Amino acid sequence: MANSEPTATQLKNEGNALYTRHDYVGAFAKYTKAIAVDGENAVLYANRSACNLEMKKYLDAAGDAHKVGNRLAYEEG
Repeated sequence: MANSEPTATQLKNEGNALYTRHDYVGAFAKYTKAIAVDGENAVLYANRSACNLEMKKYLDAAGDAHKVGNRLAYEEG
């Protein structure tokens, strides 16, 4: 039986499509779902941070940006 749940990559790609159409709320939702699938993917946090910036949610954007830094530092460490 095939798994019908979308992958983090599929959700990210859907979020990217929404983001390019300036649907930041929709893109944010897709990136959030992708993070639930793959919480270690720094790109997902960066993309969600960009949505927060566009929606003028600056503290949320900073929080996600901080998570990006933590994940990248962990990968390098």
